[in-house]
Amino acid sequence: MVKQNKKYPKVLIFSSTKSNNYTGTGLLLRNLFSGWPEDKLAYLTTNNIYGMPSTKEWYGMSQREIRYVWPISSIIKLRIKNNFGKSKPISVKTNERRLFYRITRILGGEEILRKYVLTQDLIKWIDSFKPEVIYCHVSSINEIKIVNALILLFKIPLVIHIMDDWFTVKYKQGLFSFFFRNYFKNQYKKLMHKATIRMCISKKMSEEYNNRFGCEFVPFSNVIDTKLWFDFQIGKRQDAFFELLYAGTINDKNIKGLLLLSDIVEELNKEGQKINFKVYSFKEKLKYFGYMFNNHQSLSIGEVPKDDAGMMNILKNADLLVISFDYSKKSIERIRLSMLAKVSAYLASGTPILVFGSEKIATVEYAIKEKWAHVLVNNNREQLKNMIIELIKNTELRNSTIKIAKKVVIKDFDAKIIKEDFRRQIQTTIIN
Repeated sequence: MVKQNKKYPKVLIFSSTKSNNYTGTGLLLRNLFSGWPEDKLAYLTTNNIYGMPSTKEWYGMSQREIRYVWPISSIIKLRIKNNFGKSKPISVKTNERRLFYRITRILGGEEILRKYVLTQDLIKWIDSFKPEVIYCHVSSINEIKIVNALILLFKIPLVIHIMDDWFTVKYKQGLFSFFFRNYFKNQYKKLMHKATIRMCISKKMSEEYNNRFGCEFVPFSNVIDTKLWFDFQIGKRQDAFFELLYAGTINDKNIKGLLLLSDIVEELNKEGQKINFKVYSFKEKLKYFGYMFNNHQSLSIGEVPKDDAGMMNILKNADLLVISFDYSKKSIERIRLSMLAKVSAYLASGTPILVFGSEKIATVEYAIKEKWAHVLVNNNREQLKNMIIELIKNTELRNSTIKIAKKVVIKDFDAKIIKEDFRRQIQTTIIN
């Protein structure tokens, strides 16, 4: 029996991250599903750190669905017992997070320490929502198992959206990594072929995955309301400093580049320049990486704004936005096919952009091809320093990419056009 042609199917979204206003994946979910009726979206997440999602329908997987081995399980139970009756929720401390990831790297995979299960409470919650489609992000064996269990139980179409090239980079080190890597690749391939619609984060990933898996992948990255961004007015800064700015996540794929920029800014200020370097990220990343910037006097760090107005204000008020990548083989492999969520906002801001990283990376390749940024592909400190000096001195050169960037953001990231295509793709899963 053919189902009715519904404009907005009921979608169960499974991801590590909720819809939100500031993380890359959170923004992508918020923007792609913007305009979707709230009663037709439900979020199932494995990560409850970043605030409530935009829909009332949300289930955050807890210790009931995420089962840890002993003694971690006992520690969690003890903390829950000690916290009973308190209004403040339990949070994972930064040092605990570091220890967990260190142990998983030694062992080769988190699956030795924890597994995900479907509980009766979770099944009941999903059943009450009555989803017509599952939309998911997967990056681990645990997540693949949960998605497989959901497909088997509810027998509804699957839409999978790939954010990073996990197939290439996951489970590459540790005692049991060989076993986990082979198992993950096998299950990953099978899941791709179970999906009715396969999406990915960039055109480069789409082209490579089409060949790798022998099935079609449609590129969808973060979209933006271009009219809102173009029309937004700001009060200009009154200081005499030149402001470099980075807004986004901090991780092992860009931390070395950000530290290098910080060092260069320190050096230029000692030589008589007046430069501020501002780094905005979300709270957990600042807790984890913030100490690395302690010795940089010309740098300030802060939480990324929680709304579009705040983000527009900081991006439009800067003199030069930066996107940096590490040049290590491991970092390049991880980010090679990805398109950063921040790119659309950077392009729409009307502020010049500096990109430096390997030309093998999709975002760098895209910047070179479309000419929307000043790009340095060589891992050369002096060249980067000289480029920054030239862009500070030469206003005409610095601003030469702004008009191009605005044309590119309309062509490739305009929400009005791309959201409708995204909706139609998901709709096809219930009418075909």
